[in-house]
Amino acid sequence: MPRKKNAIEKLQQAVEIALKADIIILAVGANWNSDGEGGDRSTLDLSTPQNALADAMFSLGKPVILVLQGGRPFAIPEHYSRAAAVINTFFPGLAGGQAITDVLFGEFNPGGRIPITVPRSVGTLPNFYSYAQLGILNFVGADFCSRYKNTAHFRYYLDAEWEPSVSFLPSNPYAVVMFS
Repeated sequence: MPRKKNAIEKLQQAVEIALKADIIILAVGANWNSDGEGGDRSTLDLSTPQNALADAMFSLGKPVILVLQGGRPFAIPEHYSRAAAVINTFFPGLAGGQAITDVLFGEFNPGGRIPITVPRSVGTLPNFYSYAQLGILNFVGADFCSRYKNTAHFRYYLDAEWEPSVSFLPSNPYAVVMFS
């Protein structure tokens, strides 16, 4: 009876396969039982094994198309910045595989508007597209930090970027797709 492969062997096998490819399509995200009523995770990151897989794929220096699945935004700016493209499929349903294939092969343009704000990290929540800044954006520099860091409306961080990875705006297009 063949033995089960451990996580390191599975990761090595994925890298060996990816080395033979010109483009890597990396499908990661939530499990069926990790996004939903009574089963959410406390973080907006990928799981530890999926982060290891993503890091291994990006380290190969090949274009990576990141296909995300799950019922929440993923706060993974380090992956967004390295991906050649990102497709967030949420929970795509029974025809999801075919729909993703149609997008990847240019048979369908995923037009529309992004329905959510994708935070940079859990610590920057909540993000509001209609939140009144109360003039805070008019101030910059150390004076800004000393004057506003203790107010209820302070949304800036000294140790991390505060802006979302992707902002929801009623006019923000979901995707711009170009084929050559």
